[in-house]
Amino acid sequence: MLNILWVEDEYTEQKQRQWFKDRCVAVETSFDAAEKAINSDLNKYDVVVLDINLENSEHSKNIKEYAKDYKSVHDFLEKCGMNLYFMLLENGFPKERIFFLTANANETTSQINNLRQAFDRGDDDKFLKILISITSSFGDEEKKNAYELISHPDGYDESDINSLCDYLSAYFNKLNNSEGKNTYEILRETANNCRIKVPEVWVKGTNQLDIGLKKLEENKYLVLRRGVIEGCQYATTLMKDNIYFNKYTLENESIQEEDIQNYFEILKHLLPMREPIDKWSLYKLFIRTLSHEWEAAKSIKIDKEKKDAVLAWVMRNTRHWITHNSNLFTEVDENLIAYLFIVNMRVMFNFNEDAVQDYEKTLLKLFGNEALDENEFLAKKAPVRDSYIELKILVKNDNKDNESEQNIRDDYYFYKLTNNIQQSNSSLRHDKKLFIKLLYQTFWLTTSNPLSSTKGYDDLLDIRFYDFNYQSKAYLFQLARHIYHRSFPEA
Repeated sequence: MLNILWVEDEYTEQKQRQWFKDRCVAVETSFDAAEKAINSDLNKYDVVVLDINLENSEHSKNIKEYAKDYKSVHDFLEKCGMNLYFMLLENGFPKERIFFLTANANETTSQINNLRQAFDRGDDDKFLKILISITSSFGDEEKKNAYELISHPDGYDESDINSLCDYLSAYFNKLNNSEGKNTYEILRETANNCRIKVPEVWVKGTNQLDIGLKKLEENKYLVLRRGVIEGCQYATTLMKDNIYFNKYTLENESIQEEDIQNYFEILKHLLPMREPIDKWSLYKLFIRTLSHEWEAAKSIKIDKEKKDAVLAWVMRNTRHWITHNSNLFTEVDENLIAYLFIVNMRVMFNFNEDAVQDYEKTLLKLFGNEALDENEFLAKKAPVRDSYIELKILVKNDNKDNESEQNIRDDYYFYKLTNNIQQSNSSLRHDKKLFIKLLYQTFWLTTSNPLSSTKGYDDLLDIRFYDFNYQSKAYLFQLARHIYHRSFPEA
């Protein structure tokens, strides 16, 4: 769930429900309050929605000071949403996530918005229908110019749509003189003359806001970043008596509360507000930082009071692998980061409750349609044994083909065997897809331990697996059904 800052001087709860539905919205109802929010902690927000006209704001000393450069206080407040826009830019907020929600836009602006959103949704029929409607009053030359912008043999892309929308906007601007233009059109024309692009406008009373927000909610980077920030904030409430991490360390290497606080403060700010072009380098750094503390974990074992403690092997092996073979993590996605973050939190702390936390709900949204339906998951039996045997056979065949003093050492336990691959000279240790899958499978193969009478490495027929109850904790159940397909892609 993304956090939205909404600036609206005619706020009502009914408007919020109607326009934003059940989304997480912080509302500021005056220019002064909005300015304070923008200049305090923008890290709280993923999207900012501004009203252009805030004329109902109190005529404070601050506003009167601003108004000195304008005809009057009213003149300033009538367009002060633009001032807030530039404040956001000055504070580093990404311009592509700032929007105007206003009634001060004409019908053609609304239609051009609808045209762009139809393209974004891939609705070609709707796109063509809107374009025909917009250009119905055009002369032959203007219509030809418009359609040529999207008449490519290989189809049109986003840059073509931007050119088309700019052309349409310019065409309608020429039809009106300044007196006939509304506030938004005047702002846009002034900004264009200064070579500045104003925020996209969503027109009140339409569904453009909802469509635009849904598109942003599909941005995996934004969802990951919000979930991590919320998780780090939640971690600050779990200090002192809830730290479980020291159960894994030697007594003289225990971690202090201050260290944990610093650790989560770093993680909280590691994903920048603006989505980087090279996300993968950032994600590798994030995993390195997230797993750093697990270098000190020397004893990971079954705890009857905390049965999920064995999931610490996910983090311990991640630390080992990224330290000794960081290329494994050059192509990771947001889903893996989310999975590791959720596991890390659960094994680092003793939670007071097993319910799925809000930050976990946010992060699990990244798996979307991949997740198994709850009933479908309950009806399935995870192919834990098959995955275990598959890895054992893979190692055995690799050792047979590559006789060497540093072949892969066999082991009874899955998490040790995966680590042994990394300590060998086998080419398998560089298989990125394999090791990402193994990280997911470790969730299942540490909780569902192998059982046999001899613990023999070779007698696979003798090995069965402890049937772990993933319904025992709500978060385990939800995590398990969400990562199922990534763990067992062939199943």
